[in-house]
Amino acid sequence: MAKHVPALTKSNYHLTMPYPNVRCKLTEQSRICVLASKEVGSQVSQFLANHHDEIVVLVAKHELGDFLMDPALNGIGFSTIEEGADLIKPGDFDVLVNAWSNKILSTDFLRNFKSRVNLHPSLVPWGRGSYAATWAIRDKEPFGVSLIEMTSGIDEGDVFAQEPIDTEAFCSARELADHAKHRLVELFKGFWASNFGIELVATPQIGLGSFHTISETVEDRKRYLREFSSESDLIRWARAHNFLPKSGPSLVVGDHTYSLRLEDPVSIPDEQTVLDTAQFQPSSLFPAFQEDTTANTPSVFAPKDISVNVTPELLQEIQALAGEEFATARLCLHEVGDSRSNLMLLSYAEGVESRVKRHLERNKVYILLRGRLELDFFSDNGDQLQCIALSSHDSIVVTVPALTFHRTRSTSRDTVVVEYLDGPFRGEEQDREYLELSD
Repeated sequence: MAKHVPALTKSNYHLTMPYPNVRCKLTEQSRICVLASKEVGSQVSQFLANHHDEIVVLVAKHELGDFLMDPALNGIGFSTIEEGADLIKPGDFDVLVNAWSNKILSTDFLRNFKSRVNLHPSLVPWGRGSYAATWAIRDKEPFGVSLIEMTSGIDEGDVFAQEPIDTEAFCSARELADHAKHRLVELFKGFWASNFGIELVATPQIGLGSFHTISETVEDRKRYLREFSSESDLIRWARAHNFLPKSGPSLVVGDHTYSLRLEDPVSIPDEQTVLDTAQFQPSSLFPAFQEDTTANTPSVFAPKDISVNVTPELLQEIQALAGEEFATARLCLHEVGDSRSNLMLLSYAEGVESRVKRHLERNKVYILLRGRLELDFFSDNGDQLQCIALSSHDSIVVTVPALTFHRTRSTSRDTVVVEYLDGPFRGEEQDREYLELSD
């Protein structure tokens, strides 16, 4: 039975390229396959399900549960990308839509579809590759959002539609990238509405534009003060790399490295408000614990020569901190300084996701006490290799060898884990490497 198709409305989009290439005709009966990820993928999938009789959504394995539990996506068929790539054959679907998935697909798979539409957050040919928002601010490159044809090359396909965005209206690359996601979805809806009942048309990209890699962006994130000729250049560079809290710019001044944060004007609370709401106090259950004043979130060290009993009351106290102002909290069961092992009790609020990192020499073990935690493993190139779910129904202990890129993500409101690392503690530059994934 056909789904109800609400009235479609047009959006402001631009088609400026010559030499059109016809792809296929869009109708209510067009069979649509969607590669979906995160919020963009969810919104596009919901839109397409309201306008087509046959749609299947392919997602990464670690996101499948989130999509299945989304009430707005009820009635849609879902599968993992790996399963779909094996099962879909030529003629099964008419159009492939890539809505924020970074999965690299084979040329043979792409040939299964008459037309392939990729939602890309840049104004191609400018900003092909990764971190288009960063380089648009940093180098004053043209910026916007584009619908392009999926091909075997990276962002090389013909253009279906584009919309420019003014970068100067945003204080940081994070804000610009978030705005681009919203405009990209609206551009897609407008384009789909305007082409319903007619043939999809794409036109070649014009000019060389620019192409940027993840490694190029990560390398540029750390600069020396002497490299900047003016304050405006420094501020522009800092804006371009501001993706806080996930990542931000680092400035080297002499022998010191500083993490930079640009902030909008904010109201300054009175002294009593600061004391009442912002100051973290060590646990009242263990007053001898020593506060870690260098940490950005609540963190305390166990006292020397005292047996520590981790009770349900202590877990409840640390969980309360991780669910309000701070999002994470840490109880170190080792002494301050060069302990031969680092044993920590970590509590996460729901939705907290770490950066992708690896320890250069130290091995790590996660032991789940409560809640649910997902652990993603990545190759050196940023390809996701595996996702392990820690819960009472799955694994409860996971080891992470040194030199293994990984990321944690809390999927419940009461996640508490024990984290063990070989000691002694080393600073970030000595012990960690971060891997930035393409948006």
